Amino acid sequence: MRELGASMESLSLETPTVRDGLVDVTALFMEMGKKLKPETIVKDSKFNLFDGTHSLEVNNEKLDSTMIQLTPEELQFDVGVAYGEELDASTDDPSKLDIVIAISDRLLRSIISWLNDYQSLPTTVLSCIYVEHVLKYYMMDENADQNDITCLETGDPFYDQVLNSIIIAVCNFMGFMYKVLTAGVIFEEEDLNFNHMGLNNFSMLPGINESLRALEVSRTYLDNLLDTMPSHDSKINRLRLLLNVTETLIKFEYLVDCSSEQGEQLLNVLETSAKSLIEQGPFSIPPPLGAFSMGIQRKLTNQFPPKKLIEPKFNFAGYIIISEHVKLVNKLKTLNTAKDIFTFALYFNKLSQKHVLARALFSLILIKPDQSILNKHSIIDFLQMHLKEISGRDWIIGEAIDYELQGILQEAGNVLLEFYQNAAQNTCRYRQGYNRQILLWDSLQAQLESKSSDISVSQADIDTVTGDKEQGSVFIYVCASWVYIMKLTAMTEFILKGFELDIYKPYESFSMYWYCYCLQLHLKDCLEKLINLVSDKMNSIYAINKKMKKLKAGEKKENVRKQYRHAMDSIMPDLKESTCTLSLLLKKCEIHRALCLGEVLQFAILRSYQLIDGEIGNKLIVSNRKLLHDLRFKTFSSIGVPELPSYDVFKKTLSDFTVQEPLFDLKMEKTLKCITNELTVAEKNLAEIIALLEENSNSSEDFAGYDAVKNETHDYYDTISKSIMEIKNNVTALVKNHNNYVHDKGNYEMKLTKPDKASPYYVVMDMVEKRSHHKT
Repeated sequence: MRELGASMESLSLETPTVRDGLVDVTALFMEMGKKLKPETIVKDSKFNLFDGTHSLEVNNEKLDSTMIQLTPEELQFDVGVAYGEELDASTDDPSKLDIVIAISDRLLRSIISWLNDYQSLPTTVLSCIYVEHVLKYYMMDENADQNDITCLETGDPFYDQVLNSIIIAVCNFMGFMYKVLTAGVIFEEEDLNFNHMGLNNFSMLPGINESLRALEVSRTYLDNLLDTMPSHDSKINRLRLLLNVTETLIKFEYLVDCSSEQGEQLLNVLETSAKSLIEQGPFSIPPPLGAFSMGIQRKLTNQFPPKKLIEPKFNFAGYIIISEHVKLVNKLKTLNTAKDIFTFALYFNKLSQKHVLARALFSLILIKPDQSILNKHSIIDFLQMHLKEISGRDWIIGEAIDYELQGILQEAGNVLLEFYQNAAQNTCRYRQGYNRQILLWDSLQAQLESKSSDISVSQADIDTVTGDKEQGSVFIYVCASWVYIMKLTAMTEFILKGFELDIYKPYESFSMYWYCYCLQLHLKDCLEKLINLVSDKMNSIYAINKKMKKLKAGEKKENVRKQYRHAMDSIMPDLKESTCTLSLLLKKCEIHRALCLGEVLQFAILRSYQLIDGEIGNKLIVSNRKLLHDLRFKTFSSIGVPELPSYDVFKKTLSDFTVQEPLFDLKMEKTLKCITNELTVAEKNLAEIIALLEENSNSSEDFAGYDAVKNETHDYYDTISKSIMEIKNNVTALVKNHNNYVHDKGNYEMKLTKPDKASPYYVVMDMVEKRSHHKT
């Protein structure tokens, strides 16, 4: 420090610097910094980095919420005053009814800004001074009584009854959303901004039933008012509609356990009320100045920079969106089989991210606190149903299975629940969920395969039709196969979702699509083996009939006849249904396989014309190509089966796909023919799937899951169809225009594009001018 002092004294201000009055001490500090040891500047025990940076916010208008300047109207606003004139007053000034409508109208529109537009609570719902008052009354006032439903005391029923009931109901709805958030069904910031400003003890609020009774009293008051003041019927009816919307919001918590019919009725009320409000148009009278304020950001616990209030648009259409999306999830309650529930989960949130309320309710409706499914099936029973879907057999999972295997199956059930919860996540979290599931499925598969060599066969494992005592090993095989299918599906989704999220660079597209193609080959092999297993079972039943025909009439033949009839009536339908399920899965697999190979060949064409390489350019300084490749495939590096090909295998495969001399034109022609053939395979399987769904729609209980998400399913397959067409057209264009691209290679680059209405999983590899690409 003495050295620093001496150096500072030696500095002179005689010569003006660029900035008058300042001295450049950069060189001095740089020189002193060289003498410091690294460990001495990492962290001082007396210095807290967070507090240090937080202190920079003080007296900064953009960061310090205590510097928010409130208007006189905001400072003087009093919730104890009934603003507005009496209804029968002969004046043009807004009446108390007008003011209550204006406040309620904006508050309900603010909820849409919060939920649908991902705005924060303090800039929307909590900006309402009445909401702040009610929350503080119940959460901060030690004398507050939960049973006391009256928080406003203006002496006017429009405020003390109607507005009061709406405000408390909105607070209850916030409490429900907070409960959902803390339960981990949805995520802070990603799905919902819940900066509660320290007002988060929602259990102190009056209960939902008390709030509903208050709303009903308000409705009765307005009904009586209609009889006495019919001249104000349009405004009174508007306020009644706002009451209806508020009531449905508070009843959303009931949607978790109510019947499908009750849920439908509730959502119809919300949708009808919102449409009526839209028909009436925006309310012409604004809330009084100060009713919505930034004051709560200044006065209460606020760890975020100040934000200006969000002026909500006339957005009651947002409630219609909520109703439509929640209605879709409400259909989940009508489903009974694992196949139907699986189908629903697969498609309802697939193409477009559903509303946060719908996604939250999906998990709450499907998986109960005791981990039962729809309050109908235990997790083990649900797992058993999944196994039956691919094997056609009822497996007895209970005391017959040894203790170790029970533990494995319980773990499988838990991972299955993760799969279903992940189906409702936001687009980015969805891929993260699969990243975790891949390892869990792989661990389960390894445990089951090691168990297959040490299975104790019990009486329950004996096939009642054929007397086969090897069913214990068959059960393990079916379990392992199902887990393998789920793992390969997770790996496929993880890879392809990366294209939708624009995670991959153009040069990585070959590696990702080729690896995904390899996964489809493994999946195809697994599905075909299961189909053969089910087919063998069906043949064993048909063999009983042949055996019966060879027997002479008598008791033995009659017993065999009964055995055959029982098998045909009770077992054969399940086997046929499993065959249908597996065939459908195989067709989907073939579509993905063909499209992935089409993408691989699309890349190979570009590389053959030397328009792109399969590796990053030569601008690497602190890394290398192999390291980047290994980082991209790190998720799969610890997977046992299928084994991840080495980096050299990826390079060799790309080289094998690349068309080279001699006979370049002939080889390119074969490549184009191969792409055409593969895309034709995809089209054929796609047409068969759509035909099967159309044939069984609304007529077969086996396709109830597809019927529940019929529009979403067809939209998904429409995007696949569009992708097939886009890839075809692009390949044709690439070959046709390759001379232009090659001749002017320096001005073109490959870009991964996602055509409108095509599947975001399957990109088009466009050659675009670098100038236009950079402009976008």
